[in-house]
Amino acid sequence: SCSAVTELETLATAWGIERAVAYSASIGRPSSLRSVMAAGAPRLLVVGAGLTGSLLIRQLRILSVPGLQIEIWDKSQAPSGRASTHQRHGVHADLGMQYISTIQPEHAVYKEFMDAGVIAPMTARVTGHNPKYMDPTFSHFVAVDGTASLCQHLLRDAVVRPRTMTAIEPVQEAVEHSDGWRVTASDGSVHTFNAVVITVPVPQALQISGVADLVAARGSDLDKRLSAVQYSSRWALAITLPFGAWESVHGLGWGARYVSSKESESICYVAIDQLKRGRTKSESDPTLVVHGGVPWSLQKNAGVARDREPVGLREEVENALTMELKRLIPEVAEYDAKATVLHKWRFSQVYKGLQDGTGSEIVCDKPMLILAGDGCTSSSGIESCIRAAESAATCLRGLAHL
Repeated sequence: SCSAVTELETLATAWGIERAVAYSASIGRPSSLRSVMAAGAPRLLVVGAGLTGSLLIRQLRILSVPGLQIEIWDKSQAPSGRASTHQRHGVHADLGMQYISTIQPEHAVYKEFMDAGVIAPMTARVTGHNPKYMDPTFSHFVAVDGTASLCQHLLRDAVVRPRTMTAIEPVQEAVEHSDGWRVTASDGSVHTFNAVVITVPVPQALQISGVADLVAARGSDLDKRLSAVQYSSRWALAITLPFGAWESVHGLGWGARYVSSKESESICYVAIDQLKRGRTKSESDPTLVVHGGVPWSLQKNAGVARDREPVGLREEVENALTMELKRLIPEVAEYDAKATVLHKWRFSQVYKGLQDGTGSEIVCDKPMLILAGDGCTSSSGIESCIRAAESAATCLRGLAHL
């Protein structure tokens, strides 16, 4: 009845949609997903709290979508995605993204970061061959407190908190109506949203139950284009040495070093985390970050899911990288590690981006379902994430009718 719907709308506004629907069902009154979702403010789910997801929140704040309620879900312990900073067990280290390289240092995103003290010009000496770093048209910045602080700043500034340790499972169109999504979280709870934006790497997005079918139903060649997106895979290792190693570490004369395949078959990059970030004072134990080369990492199952890894693989990889580091940099060979952290990036950098990608792809118009991220562009990097966030925000504002 009209009165029942009106009462349900009132409850939805006061209590939230899920609680209102549950209450209505408990007293035997039918609920309408359309009326409930119309009663409250539009609800948006952003899956993934990495750079694209965090930048999307910033962009939506700038666009000032009225009354929009946003939830961010991320399976990791803290927002950052591939801009990850490990800060446990005596280790503080950027394990993924190392620094920002840009030909647009005047962009508003970087200005915001600079004004907030989140980033600073990179002053550390970088050795070895890296075309982008050697290109004088690029400017380089470091995240002063670690790359994870980029996402933390963006999310904190928007007063949005991620649901940590959460993964979205089935994403499917509501049966009763076409104005919302019913989404199941990893804890089994079910939620409804007016729009969903998935910002995780494309292969992971396609593994979410229901997404691949929706992509196929979109028609054209979107499913083939998305299936062709590829990422590199690599191992990363952080090694914290005793404080007494600082004299030897400072003596190296660099903050980051690119390593050629002729120099090492397994290591392609080494950074002294504190010096790379401009922390010249030795206030903590020195931490070295080692990135495995992609060919070697693939030989060591970096592209394989964790539950399919051979027994003893991680110990083997850590030992191999540690021994190679000591060979490559004999100045630190005498020091035993105080702490180590090994991380596998199955989806490290975009190797083959989406053909004709603009940063986001609309999978469904109504209700709105969008895939966004650097995988939907031609390359990895924060500027690809900025482009993806701006593209997704434009889609939400112009097409979702939020």
